[in-house]
Amino acid sequence: MIRRWAKEKRCTVDIKAPQIIKQYNKFIGGVDTLDMLVVLHQIPFKSKRWYTRTIWRIFDLMAINSWILMNSRRGDNSRDLTSHGSFRLFHFKSETAKCLSRKPKLQRLPLTTVDSISDDDKENESPTKKIRELSSSVTHAIRYDESNHWPIFISAINATRCKNENCSKKRYWECSKCNVHFCLNSNNNCSTQYHTSKN
Repeated sequence: MIRRWAKEKRCTVDIKAPQIIKQYNKFIGGVDTLDMLVVLHQIPFKSKRWYTRTIWRIFDLMAINSWILMNSRRGDNSRDLTSHGSFRLFHFKSETAKCLSRKPKLQRLPLTTVDSISDDDKENESPTKKIRELSSSVTHAIRYDESNHWPIFISAINATRCKNENCSKKRYWECSKCNVHFCLNSNNNCSTQYHTSKN
């Protein structure tokens, strides 16, 4: 039973209503908030097919709920839901779209320079030989996204050292997304270790 104003009787009366109406009235604040966030930055799409509009709306709701969960885990209790701290909803959607659309890029990072000088070289005062090592690394957003990391067998000519930490064996498997080499056999699976976050 819910109480509503009766225009004919000019008073408030009790009327029967389904249980779902009571639940909706109880949590209407959350529903209104979600509708407001959806309207703020809608995904621009036009389609006459109802299921296409439904799918895009589901994607929009997933992005909004992910943004809310991210801020709740960061301990942000701000009541201003349009900004919700320092990371706005618009920026969150933009960064998510960029991360999903861009191709993985390998970053060339110079490691420590090692001076290779023997005692004989010092006596002869020969020039210092510097060995520079370069290491290929993939951004954590791509490395740990758990999506489409397929092993590809490569030829012996292109084989190189395994990129997994604590492993330096020469292998013939490559990740289709990260473009890094790793071990893959019955005794060792560096691919799983490489794509699993340590945190």
